[in-house]
Amino acid sequence: MDKKHYIIIIAFLVVLNIFSWRIWWDSPTPKSNNDKEQVGNGSGRRGGKDSKNFFAEKLKLSPAQKIEFAKLKASYSVNVEAVKDSMNIVRKLLLSTITDTSHNASSELLFKDMASYKLQMEQLTMQYFVNMRSLCNEKQKRMFDELMTRIMDPSARHKERGKFRNRKRGEGTEHPQKN
Repeated sequence: MDKKHYIIIIAFLVVLNIFSWRIWWDSPTPKSNNDKEQVGNGSGRRGGKDSKNFFAEKLKLSPAQKIEFAKLKASYSVNVEAVKDSMNIVRKLLLSTITDTSHNASSELLFKDMASYKLQMEQLTMQYFVNMRSLCNEKQKRMFDELMTRIMDPSARHKERGKFRNRKRGEGTEHPQKN
């Protein structure tokens, strides 16, 4: 593989890593083994509400949906932890190749393994979102799609925040005509 391919792979891994951190950052810290208690435990890593409560409030989930969301989260967490454990093994092997320059072929295989695990993480995450969405009714699906767009598209979040700034009351309600 040439330098261009390595740059593409590294850029892809950086994007995947950012996405994974975002998911990890918004996930709640486990407080209990009881799914019903976890749904309403109250504090995520940012000191606010956890992600399950966030979705429960925004989507107005029924109690049955909350339980199903908690089951999905538990299953997702188990799968992600297994992949993370595999990644840690590969990461340790990669660190051991730093001092030995004669193992370029083996380190390339390790990078491929790491990329494969990152891809698995992304696939698990996307399947988790698909499964979450499938538990919603049609009205909730529209709201879920809107929330996911805000979460996944940073430009949408910034536009939303600045949308009504620096406007006097009543200004900006009409749309300008293009000539």
